[in-house]
Amino acid sequence: MLVPIQLVLALSLALILNNPKLRFASVYRAIFFIPSVTSAAVIAVVIQLIVTNFGDNINNLLNQLHITDQHIDWLGDPRFALGIIIVVGIWLGLGINLVYFMAGLQTIPQELYEAARIDGANSIARFFFITIPMLRSIGVIIVILALLGSLQVFDLVLVLTNGGPFGATEVVNTYIYHQAFGDTHLSIQPDVGFASAASFFYGVILMILSVAQVFVFRSINRQRAQGI
Repeated sequence: MLVPIQLVLALSLALILNNPKLRFASVYRAIFFIPSVTSAAVIAVVIQLIVTNFGDNINNLLNQLHITDQHIDWLGDPRFALGIIIVVGIWLGLGINLVYFMAGLQTIPQELYEAARIDGANSIARFFFITIPMLRSIGVIIVILALLGSLQVFDLVLVLTNGGPFGATEVVNTYIYHQAFGDTHLSIQPDVGFASAASFFYGVILMILSVAQVFVFRSINRQRAQGI
């Protein structure tokens, strides 16, 4: 769920910021990129403090707006805890994917768009018949990198929810961590052997994605060398 939403948002923002007529585009790009170079653990601590100190105020505001009459436990309710993890995860990876897509967009020859305009193609047609095909190669790399990033979410989940409540936000990394070292709150006893086996299969998945990324890079370089 995280990766598709993140990539769609990143591509949409890249298309907007790639407009040469947009003023302060570099400033907007830097603002979106800041979370990507900020520690996820620090962001998790800040969000935890916000929810702890202002959670009741947010609930009161929602009650006054008649959005809900229930008291929401933001990090204690599985639905909302998972939602917060997804939203923050998307926000953290949005900037770097935005930069990748913008780099890809800037490699597309403007002559293609000009020729399409002369032929009467509208913006939607130019997007589907020029932008998407031209981004295909780099798009595959971006998808692989996004998948690798989503599989390596650890500090955000560990600090914010510790995989709870009731395992709703558990990811592979925190699962292996809890199996290896145990967790008294989750009543999990350490099982180093099981954690080692899980780590092995997890490493195999990461290796497969990394090898796929290398093959895609080589394919792109081969196409460029052949002038395709």
